[in-house]
Amino acid sequence: TSVMTWALGQHPNIQPMPETAWIAASCVGAYQAFKSGSDRGKRSHLSNVDYPVEDFFAHHGRFIDTVVQDAFRRRCLDLYGQSGVPRASQLDKHALFIKRRKTDTKQHWVDGTPLNTFYIWALAPMFPGARFLHHLRAPHAVVASLAKFDRVGAEPVEAAAEALTVWLHHTRTAWAAERALGSARVKLVDFARLEAEPQTLLDDIADFLGEPHCADCMAPLADRLNSSRTHAEADTILPELEGEPLYAEARALYD
Repeated sequence: TSVMTWALGQHPNIQPMPETAWIAASCVGAYQAFKSGSDRGKRSHLSNVDYPVEDFFAHHGRFIDTVVQDAFRRRCLDLYGQSGVPRASQLDKHALFIKRRKTDTKQHWVDGTPLNTFYIWALAPMFPGARFLHHLRAPHAVVASLAKFDRVGAEPVEAAAEALTVWLHHTRTAWAAERALGSARVKLVDFARLEAEPQTLLDDIADFLGEPHCADCMAPLADRLNSSRTHAEADTILPELEGEPLYAEARALYD
């Protein structure tokens, strides 16, 4: 999710977001607020007029978008000064930018927070025009990556069974979202394609999002951004996983 967030965030119309657990928390808060406004039938403000939960969520989504856009403007000023964009000399030396040019519209944003997997039930009606990318990565590669999470300041998940449980939980939930929302709103992204044919994959995603293709999206792929190992590196842990019952379950789901 990190590399895809930064890759798509190089697009002139897409902002890259840092992890935003507050949005998932806001989903829960919105649902609780709606229930509070609807819990006494005709005596409650919302249920008094049969106010639709979808409309309530959509209004909340517009509020979130306003905060996101405001935070983005502040980030540009903090990072690049009054101009709000990097100097030309910086563009030659680095690959990761939240905005590259003054002409970049950045109307949309990409949020790669893994926690969002479990809140699509609320995010979908909050953002009726949103598209979701389900990044499907081989379970053994995720186990290898989670074991190195201390490299990015997080707690490593060293036990294979625990890591496989994480993978199964996310994958089952994301697959449920695929089936619930359909291919028009959820695209399955095969992580292996990111190594094998990155430009074609990014072009396919741009088509799915209704955005023009952008060569700048390839820039972050030149460097490793976090703990993730390549498929070849991750394959070295396969022998130790073969006897793990959860691995057989995960592999069957992956297939």
